[in-house]
Amino acid sequence: MTDVLVRNIPEEALQRLKRKAASRNRSLQQELHGIITNAAYDDVNALVDRVRERRVRYEVTGKKVEDSTGMIRRERSR
Repeated sequence: MTDVLVRNIPEEALQRLKRKAASRNRSLQQELHGIITNAAYDDVNALVDRVRERRVRYEVTGKKVEDSTGMIRRERSR
């Protein structure tokens, strides 16, 4: 496995990453490893597939997912 050095990370971003890692009981190294790995393998098609799967699981309960167009129109008309 190769090491990577990232320079000049803004201090605020680094502190946020550290807090995020701590909230998950992970080291900063583990958190960054997960973020980078997910970013490298995640693509739009996989995301769309996951959303579709969740929608099907939601609708199986008898609930319906409303078309967002209607919600947006209602918000704009307020």
